[in-house]
Amino acid sequence: MKTLNTYINEWKLNDQSVKRVDDNNYFVYSHDSASHIQIFSPYWKRFDDYKDKVYDEYGKQINIDINGYTFEYLSPGEYKFIIKDIDKVNNCSHMFYDCDNLIFSPVFDTSKVVSMRNMFYRCYNLTNAPYLNTKNAYDISGMFLKCKKIEISPKYDTSNTNDVGFMFADCENLKSVPLFTKTNFTRMECMFRKCNKLSEKSIHDWSKIYDFNENDKI
Repeated sequence: MKTLNTYINEWKLNDQSVKRVDDNNYFVYSHDSASHIQIFSPYWKRFDDYKDKVYDEYGKQINIDINGYTFEYLSPGEYKFIIKDIDKVNNCSHMFYDCDNLIFSPVFDTSKVVSMRNMFYRCYNLTNAPYLNTKNAYDISGMFLKCKKIEISPKYDTSNTNDVGFMFADCENLKSVPLFTKTNFTRMECMFRKCNKLSEKSIHDWSKIYDFNENDKI
């Protein structure tokens, strides 16, 4: 027969509210009283190949509607979420499209991802361009389009990438972009449009590019 202490110990062992994870694994969202938190974009949330589960920093699973919103957090502030099994995703296209609540994205495994098109499009408050594995991504166009707070970008492996059009367009505070792995893209239209603080652009081989804006050429 179980004693009271046995039940208490079992409760402590299984209680998700006391379990924390490394801060570097959190997606961080800001919230004001005027809106609900949008975790994913409606376009991506409706994909059938990935059934997402999102947990708060204490391990509680949160409910997300078909449009990618959660209505459980109404007080202004910052909230941290873990997205379980996100490394199983093979298409990140439009994943955080218009998620202007997102202020920080951690590094997560994107080695299986083939498209990151518009992945962080109009994430106006995103403060970092996370290092993501782009080795198998053929399309990263518009990946950080209109991410106005990003200042620097890590080096992305573009060895299999063809389309980088609008990748950093309208990133008005972008100051630095490292050299890309490959520069013979087939499309890079407006890649650095309105990146007025960018001192040096990292494209040097124009011979195979058929679609670009002359303002992007150095």
